[in-house]
Amino acid sequence: MVQLIKLLGAAALLSSSTFAAPLARRQDAGVSGGEPVMPEESMPEEPMPQEPKPEHMPEEPVMPEEQMPEDPMPQEGQECHGDSCGSHAPPPMPTYGSGSSNWDSYADCVHQCMVQYGEPEPEKYTPPPQQRETENDSGGKIHYVMVQPVDGQPRYVPWAVNATVGDTVRFVWSSDVEHSVTMGSRLNLCAKSEAEGAFDSGLQSGKDGEQSFDVVVDNTDPQYFFCSAGDHCNKGMWGMINPPVQSGAANSIGSMMPEWAAANPDIEAAWSVIGDSTAGTPADTWGNNIILEGIPEDQYVNVATNTMYTRAFLAANPTMMETGLGAVNVDGSPIVIPDDVSGLIAQSANTNSDSEAPANAAESAPAPSTSSTSGAPSTVASAVGVSFVALLVTSFML
Repeated sequence: MVQLIKLLGAAALLSSSTFAAPLARRQDAGVSGGEPVMPEESMPEEPMPQEPKPEHMPEEPVMPEEQMPEDPMPQEGQECHGDSCGSHAPPPMPTYGSGSSNWDSYADCVHQCMVQYGEPEPEKYTPPPQQRETENDSGGKIHYVMVQPVDGQPRYVPWAVNATVGDTVRFVWSSDVEHSVTMGSRLNLCAKSEAEGAFDSGLQSGKDGEQSFDVVVDNTDPQYFFCSAGDHCNKGMWGMINPPVQSGAANSIGSMMPEWAAANPDIEAAWSVIGDSTAGTPADTWGNNIILEGIPEDQYVNVATNTMYTRAFLAANPTMMETGLGAVNVDGSPIVIPDDVSGLIAQSANTNSDSEAPANAAESAPAPSTSSTSGAPSTVASAVGVSFVALLVTSFML
């Protein structure tokens, strides 16, 4: 029995050693079980998919070697453009003003037209007329006076205004020159009044736009106003609100004008020239009924020239006389501003050698106003603040 057990143990030991060696060899070869692994050199390669070829594939022509184009190689000092090289640079791009027509856009075409025909003139904006006030807040009328509307002799236009209690006299500046509207004394029209409530605008100008100053009429007595700047008043820059009037009076402007003209060649020349332009119009007799009460004789020349310029002004703007307010364009339409008196005289002397104005008067007249080199009337639009002048003339007419 003992012998049998020994034999069985030896057989088991022999069997385990016999099978262990091949298993170790298989593990050394990388086999962990499952399917056998074939050596690398014996593994079959998978075929790569290929695109099907058309039955008739055209073959690209192969040019002979001598006919193949060569890329241009720039030489020293050369530049290549496309398939060619040369020693000259490409033409410069056309610039504005060159006159070139090689343009590629609409804007370029416009530039070419501007070169050929010149630049268009800029459009000028003309503002629409603005209606002017004709009544104040109390229902009174508004009378407008222009403060030196033209270069040359300093003056107010009109220099005389008739108004009732509650009306407003509005003074408007359009000139770059400084002026004032100061209440004058009845004893000295170029001296500031010492009366209580005497008005004074102070020096103003229209260089920064229209300026205005209102005087509300509180009585119907004559009131003087003047410019306090320099010697403007002595040169005739003064005026009156509610001047005394009397038709046909010996000391009225209408009666005195022939006498003044006979004594002063300048007044005679102005009376003749302006009389021709105002003949047949209501402006021809403006101011005739104003009497010279309280006005010093040394101001008679200024009274004459101020009156004649106002007449020329109204004749150039006939609708002003048709309004019930005097010289005012209530619709805001532009007004025509004639040249100053001296300019009108010089213009007449230059254009008509047979003028009624005597030659010595024309020669002694001052140089024409700088506001109009041709002597022709100028037009001032309401956009710059001058579109009207107001005056009441019904009481001044014959």
